[in-house]
Amino acid sequence: MFASALAALLLASLVRSEPVPLEPSGTSVFNEGGNCTILWTPDTTGVWTTMNIELMTGDNFNQVHLKTVATVDGTDATNPSFSYPCLSVTPNARIYFYKFSSPATSDILFTTRFTIADASGNSVSATQSQTATNGDVVAYGTGALEDPSQGDEPPVVGTASASGATSSPSSTGSRSSSSSPTTRTSVSSTAVSTSQPNAGSLTSPLSALTLGAVGAFLGSLFV
Repeated sequence: MFASALAALLLASLVRSEPVPLEPSGTSVFNEGGNCTILWTPDTTGVWTTMNIELMTGDNFNQVHLKTVATVDGTDATNPSFSYPCLSVTPNARIYFYKFSSPATSDILFTTRFTIADASGNSVSATQSQTATNGDVVAYGTGALEDPSQGDEPPVVGTASASGATSSPSSTGSRSSSSSPTTRTSVSSTAVSTSQPNAGSLTSPLSALTLGAVGAFLGSLFV
């Protein structure tokens, strides 16, 4: 019974799905000056033709925009990835995450927190923690660009929700209908529809889609 239900959820996620952030994961470490790579599953709703990807820091409820690193077509199935030279930040720690948004929807997606190390690969531990709405203790910190002039203003986010979900960055990836995170449900381990950017790890695209389907199902119970 569980297997058939899970299969149904997975099928539902494949029929119509917003982008699902896949990388970076909680174990990802990128060196300043090296390539920072972002991966996601393409949008199949047709809404995310303009998808902004922001480098973020801060805790789950006080998120800080550092820079919009990319604006891409989230519906393009031929190139669901982006790489750019990693920015120099301070401190070098696992306190950074990406926020995905679009002017066409108020839904927001997040990756998990990942590490930006210095050019030699050195980093420090996050020194702060908070309890997420699902009870998980989340390590975080608030970083900054070493060169503030590289920053910019946050992009415009749409006002209409395409999915009706609410959330913020989590130990996985996540979806939200507001830039200030409110939680519906949280599922750990991979990029899914949750509410905060905790500390977690990604597994594989299949796992991400499966958990994404579970997240969508759980979310529907609280509409």
